[in-house]
Amino acid sequence: MESKWSVGDADIVRTMIFKENELINDRLTWLVTVQGLLFAALGFAWGKAGALTALLGGVGIVVSISSFVGLMMAQQAVNELKKKWDHHKPDHYVGPDIIGLRSWSGGPVLGFLAPWFILPLLFLAAWILVLAMSGKC
Repeated sequence: MESKWSVGDADIVRTMIFKENELINDRLTWLVTVQGLLFAALGFAWGKAGALTALLGGVGIVVSISSFVGLMMAQQAVNELKKKWDHHKPDHYVGPDIIGLRSWSGGPVLGFLAPWFILPLLFLAAWILVLAMSGKC
């Protein structure tokens, strides 16, 4: 049988979840910044340079997919930390939980509307639409 963790491990798990949340924030910031720059460049290139429009669309799609994967990995890490804490938590632990909100009454469907899930997909759809409108798709 696996051993229970100590009470002090709660702080370690909280710190690990905090770091994953920082990664989510960083990745969202990178995503929005890069997408903003790409759409600004698209505004200058639209109707002038078809190849540049296709290039910007391709980069936008790759950044969207890459960001989505990274954000999903961070969320999975948080979920795994919660599961491991629940499995190894000391029986006598009465302190605060390792995370502020365990479940959301909106369920998984509405939870998917969280920015770290929906923004990369919205940008992906936007770039596909841009390419379709420009005739490059």
